[in-house]
Amino acid sequence: MSDPPTTSGKDFHPHRPNPGWTIWLGFAAGGAVFAVAVALAAVHLPASVKLLGLFGAAFGAAVGWGLAKLAIKLQLRRGVEIFAIIGILVIASQVTLAVETHRLYAGELKRRESVDLSDALAERMLSEAQTPDDEGAAQYLEDMRQAVADKRQTRESQLRRQASFFGYLQYRLSPIGELTPVMATILWCLEVFLGGATGIAAAVMTLGPTTLPRENRQEQTNA
Repeated sequence: MSDPPTTSGKDFHPHRPNPGWTIWLGFAAGGAVFAVAVALAAVHLPASVKLLGLFGAAFGAAVGWGLAKLAIKLQLRRGVEIFAIIGILVIASQVTLAVETHRLYAGELKRRESVDLSDALAERMLSEAQTPDDEGAAQYLEDMRQAVADKRQTRESQLRRQASFFGYLQYRLSPIGELTPVMATILWCLEVFLGGATGIAAAVMTLGPTTLPRENRQEQTNA
């Protein structure tokens, strides 16, 4: 007489026949909506909560747990497919979190720049000033105009660099030191994959290990 299959999670059927593609599509679509919603909500958390490394791992675990609960609700058969979808969605949610945070960060930088009108006013005043007849004074005025124009161009270049996605990655890692864009990108990618790994781990713990009935194990042994 065979042992009953082992389950973990209420109403979860680990040995249910593979569902149709519509169920999997529904799981992927619903999971994507959930993951994006969590990411957009996490954007507005205070900076003190977003500790480097630790926040990414906790965020990934939370999304992975929620997706596992959705899989239980849909009574999907646990297997590689579930964990592959969960891993992809967790990573996608981390990317969404970074992209949306960067959008707000760049908008704030540009807003601050638009408020600071000192250089624009100085450039306008110098451009409207009449050129004096004295050659020395005229040269001095021209030098002032060029200096203000150069300063404006430098600030615009710095703003474009800081407001870029790579500039944002450098800014978020500034507490640990001045990093190059390449190093900041590498560390962010590692954090994203760490979140993906913790998300899959949370899903595995939520769904439980796969346990086959004794007759299935016997068939596999005989094969």
